[in-house]
Amino acid sequence: MPPPNEYENLMAEVKRRPPRNPSVWNRLVYLAEKSGDLDEIRASFDALLQQYPNTVRVSRGASSRDTILRQSYEFALQFVGQDMDSGEIWKDYIQFLGEPAAVALAIWEQQQKIDSLRKVYQRVVQIPLRGVETLWEEYERFENKIDRIHAKRILSGLSLAHLRARATLQQLTNCTPSLFAPCISSPSRCPELELPSLPDFRASERALVGKWKTYLRWEENDPLELEGKDRPTLIARINNAYRKALIRMRYYPEIWYMAYRWLKSVQKHDEAFTVLKNGIEANPGSFLLTFAYAEELELVKDFVKIHSQFASFLAIRPTLATPATAANGAEP
Repeated sequence: MPPPNEYENLMAEVKRRPPRNPSVWNRLVYLAEKSGDLDEIRASFDALLQQYPNTVRVSRGASSRDTILRQSYEFALQFVGQDMDSGEIWKDYIQFLGEPAAVALAIWEQQQKIDSLRKVYQRVVQIPLRGVETLWEEYERFENKIDRIHAKRILSGLSLAHLRARATLQQLTNCTPSLFAPCISSPSRCPELELPSLPDFRASERALVGKWKTYLRWEENDPLELEGKDRPTLIARINNAYRKALIRMRYYPEIWYMAYRWLKSVQKHDEAFTVLKNGIEANPGSFLLTFAYAEELELVKDFVKIHSQFASFLAIRPTLATPATAANGAEP
């Protein structure tokens, strides 16, 4: 058996005693990437990501450390907090906010801590995620422990939104299994990431496109009835749905076009334009995306780019003639 190399020695040391020195982590990631071994790269980043919250938590009494960790959770939830499999992150955040302080708190600090927990609970119990019923029960205990009289009033005001979230979760559970596999309990049980491949547009693939379209329209129809009370959250939910769709359905121009049209409808014109450009990069022979892109350029009278785009389009079309590559240019 050959002796352990530098990467193996460093990884063993990291697992035994996670370092605080960023240069060690940089070296570990560098060695993994240099090797080209995907398992080593994945293991390096997993070790780093697992260690970051623990590193921040070490100085639990420092308000600056608490602020950094709170911002870290909020940053993560900004992108995945509406996902039906984000429950574990929310639970961890709640646990962090509820941890006993290292020193005695003043009355106003205690109230501030309660208010922070209450706000997070009230956000999460209105989201259709796995385990939302359990989180509601925890929130009920939290409020009743503070004040039973006020708890009844607070909980009654949220019960309708919570019930709507539970009903929406049931709909999601029914319609999404064929779109993406869920991560039920822990990252170790999640399916491996599957990168999209060029389709040949079999009946099963066209059916999958139809299911994605149905799901995206369902999200746009606002099943949680957020339009009148929390439009930013509604936009975030739909935006995240389209992000997942564009990753998994990269080689289907109609999905890119749907994302473009929706972004335009919510006045996100720069993002819509970027989606068109990225869609053409993935599907250079798409009539649909090319003409939509040209129309956008016409609005700003950028005729040089229009000419360049059509020249590129006409040049790429002959290369998409074979069955193996025609999928890039196929349209709905």
